[in-house]
Amino acid sequence: MLLNNDNEVLHVYGDVSAYVSVRQGDMSYDIARLVSAQVSAAIASLSRLADKTGKSVKSAPLHCVTEDKVCPVSLHLTPLETAPSGEKMRILSFLTADQQSYGVALAEPHMQTLDDLNETRFVALQQELLETRESLRNTIEELETSNEELQATNEELLASNEELQSTNEELQSVNEELYTVNSEYQEKIRILDRLNNDLDAMAQATGIPTVFLDDQLNISRFTPSVSGIFELRDADIGRPLSDFSNKIGYANLITDAEKALTTAKLHELVWETDEGKLIIRHVPYIDAITKKTALVLMFLDVSSLDRLDFLQTVLDSLPEHIVVLDGDGHIRLVNEAWTNFARENEGELHSIGVGAQYLSACRVSPQSRDFDTATEVETNLRRMLDGEIDVFSVEYPCHSKKEQRWFLMHAKRFAANRSGLVISHINTTSWHRSPAAVSSGSDTSEATHSNE
Repeated sequence: MLLNNDNEVLHVYGDVSAYVSVRQGDMSYDIARLVSAQVSAAIASLSRLADKTGKSVKSAPLHCVTEDKVCPVSLHLTPLETAPSGEKMRILSFLTADQQSYGVALAEPHMQTLDDLNETRFVALQQELLETRESLRNTIEELETSNEELQATNEELLASNEELQSTNEELQSVNEELYTVNSEYQEKIRILDRLNNDLDAMAQATGIPTVFLDDQLNISRFTPSVSGIFELRDADIGRPLSDFSNKIGYANLITDAEKALTTAKLHELVWETDEGKLIIRHVPYIDAITKKTALVLMFLDVSSLDRLDFLQTVLDSLPEHIVVLDGDGHIRLVNEAWTNFARENEGELHSIGVGAQYLSACRVSPQSRDFDTATEVETNLRRMLDGEIDVFSVEYPCHSKKEQRWFLMHAKRFAANRSGLVISHINTTSWHRSPAAVSSGSDTSEATHSNE
């Protein structure tokens, strides 16, 4: 039988069924599991001896049971000097008493008796035991060293665990602080969102075209009403204002903006267009985030103010006392003659000036001799405000300490379905001082008083 270095069967030559049997269980090519215990012990001893000497060895006859007979058989183990694979191999031969040695031509091996084999096996087992004890001792020492290292490592791990617990507590504390800070930031974000919405609502409510520029004159924000000046979209935020032309023909817009940004001073000018008049304001300010100077560009339409100034100029040029009421009877506009008359006659401007309630000023005490006229005026003015009548006139005396005076009050509702009144007071004193009025005497005075 051809065996490898681990005594596994690689090849069989001849019939060895008399010496080999397959045991129950997993299949194995180990020679120790294929032969009897006595033969297995002898093969182990011969293998050690052959490895030690490097020569062929032969055992004394062993009693082997073959075909229900007990016959002596010798084991012949020959190590191969060179194997094709480079692995150590050996040939095991089973020789009966009437057989001669065969195989490779070798010198006659030394005969190993059973006592020699047992002695060799005993010495080998004793040596293995000593080696095993030494190895076990070294292993125990290594285990003790490893155990000490593990204990030290365990102590370090315990210390690390305590540190981790402390760190975890600190992290929990930091997490609570971060949660608090996050809540504060969320509240600030909500406040900023509300302020931003309020700012947008205010920009839409005022209707003033406004553009917010950064320190490089790039667009950072604009109001919807600026579409009458520039063609801007939300996607244009961040672009330079110089990329866009204005619709009002203001060629020096960027130059004036750069000047206001450089000097950090308010720059304002009046610009007239085909549709009216604008006040263009360059308002620099410090950005709270970047700490740099930014700019607000505002376009104020003052065309209505010009028209109002023109209307005020026209009214101030009239000698009659003019007052304009809104739909609730509040004074919205007076002329210079009205204001001067009130000042000269020690009237209270807050009660008959702009913003005052005109109908309340018409009320007098029931004991006054002007009570009937005042009541008639208030009643008819309310009817006019309610749309019942369009025109009302009445003449009334308004005597002072120095002279006797008469005035004609004329009220007219607004046209074009607008709620409000225009009231004029004309001084008619000269009419009462005419020759016809003098000849009529007191009758005219009494008739006029009755109309009051």
